[in-house]
Amino acid sequence: MPRALHIVITVILLIVMLGILISAHEAGHLAMAKAFGVYCDEYSIGFGPKIFSKRRKGGETAFSLRVIPLGGYVSMYSAEDEPKRKKRNGEEAVESENIMPEPLLDANGNPVPLERSLESQKTWKRIIIISAGVVVNFILSFIFCLIYSVSFPYYQNYVLYKTDIAAENVSSYVYDKGRLELNQAESNIVLYGFFADVDETIPVDEGDYLYSPGFLYNSAQTDGGYLIDCNTIVRNAHTTGDRLITLYYPASQSEPNDFMSCLKFYSVHEDITDSTYNTLQITSLPDMDEGAYKLGLGDAVDLTFTTIHRAEDRSLVLTPHAITVAYGDNGWAASPVTVTSIKYWPSFGDRLELGCRQWVNFFPMMGNALKQLFTFHFDGIGGVIAMGAGISQLSSYMGFGKTFFLYGGLISLNLGIINILPFPGLDGWSVLVAIIEKIRRKKISARTKKIVQMVGFGLLIALVVFITIKDIFQFVV
Repeated sequence: MPRALHIVITVILLIVMLGILISAHEAGHLAMAKAFGVYCDEYSIGFGPKIFSKRRKGGETAFSLRVIPLGGYVSMYSAEDEPKRKKRNGEEAVESENIMPEPLLDANGNPVPLERSLESQKTWKRIIIISAGVVVNFILSFIFCLIYSVSFPYYQNYVLYKTDIAAENVSSYVYDKGRLELNQAESNIVLYGFFADVDETIPVDEGDYLYSPGFLYNSAQTDGGYLIDCNTIVRNAHTTGDRLITLYYPASQSEPNDFMSCLKFYSVHEDITDSTYNTLQITSLPDMDEGAYKLGLGDAVDLTFTTIHRAEDRSLVLTPHAITVAYGDNGWAASPVTVTSIKYWPSFGDRLELGCRQWVNFFPMMGNALKQLFTFHFDGIGGVIAMGAGISQLSSYMGFGKTFFLYGGLISLNLGIINILPFPGLDGWSVLVAIIEKIRRKKISARTKKIVQMVGFGLLIALVVFITIKDIFQFVV
């Protein structure tokens, strides 16, 4: 696909994705508000000037679409936002918190009863209304993960067709275990380890499978690849050899890939002595946040990749292959291996389980992102531009359909968790205020809440602008 077209589709996909997730979030607020009788004047997707607005005849809520599709809101009747009636003291007009607000008029000019304001609801009802959007985002995230896992085919690791391996290490390692699993976070890098198994329903005579002991993400979850070698050496005229870590980034799930052109090399971030990692042949983690190592003209790469096949006794045999390839004017001087894959469908039950596990795996990612946010390490935090970059990279590998639901599930959970934080301007803050007022048995003054909300909203806007500028320099410039 031409790059320009891919970018256009990525932008459209991101807008549609955010539109669905934000619409669903606000629909959660709207549904619960109406269920408890709170008057809602407008349900809007986006900010800024209206593009479209429709109010059903006799209905009380207008449904609007606005120019900037990166947000939305439900305009609920809030008595605190209404102007107070002025009490006359001689010629001087005095406002008081104890004075009832002016009645709100609906679209037909009829006064809306004060009992239908958000503040007039019992505390538990207010909390449900405020939290409904977050709950919807959690549910939608889970549904997206299930759709991703159930509705699309899987690709069995990668089959290697060896065309011209310069040198081969014939030593092998035999494993009688079918599968090992690892799910840990180390040094801000989330690692998903797996021991490649060959499903019995898949033909095993297509070639040897590429063994990858883990899939590594950077801390921002925008970059990730299959671990191939922990001890790659790059040699050139100026060095005796730099030790690097090799990751494999397939250009496509369903099409053959040139092995060498899909590799990236990273400097060593941390050596690992943990026995669980070593069982998976993981001895080091890469420094992915610093970006990939840039190869120079004349560099020669010594690396080892491992293939796997099932022996006659059904044990799994791993065979390492040592190769040396030079990097020249036209890229790699030789590419000894071509990688392809086999499409298959696990059982429906297995796909459901995989979807649930994928959803659960999102939580350590979010925990890591929050940790960086609260410790002011913004390198791993991304905004809309980072989302677009992630969608672009992932979709080039697995297609737009799978990317939409996988990335949509992650972003939906992101919106839910961020919104429930007790920070002014977010839903979690409104929940906290409702609880404090219940405990104090006294309302916090509307003026105080408005000031705090404005300060919080200003800080959020500043954070968004800062992250956007950072993303522009990281992904655009």
